[in-house]
Amino acid sequence: MAEAIHVKTQKQVAIKKLSHIFDNVEDCKKMVREILLLKALNDSPYVTKLLDIIKPRDLMNFTHLFIVVEFVSSDLKKIIKSDIVIT
Repeated sequence: MAEAIHVKTQKQVAIKKLSHIFDNVEDCKKMVREILLLKALNDSPYVTKLLDIIKPRDLMNFTHLFIVVEFVSSDLKKIIKSDIVIT
């Protein structure tokens, strides 16, 4: 995960690299599922917004995919492990 500034919105974003996406069929299915869920839940205030998918230069020969999502300062794993009480 990397932080960047989204050119279209000038807002801080996170860029997630999905590596070796075709090496394992199950992992590939999970990545597609993640993208589809993010797209479907894009209007929810409780889910990180999917802003963009960076198109690979060579569509016939690529192994990594980059998705651009809304930047958040924490993630679910950190929140669950913290002492914060969620209502």
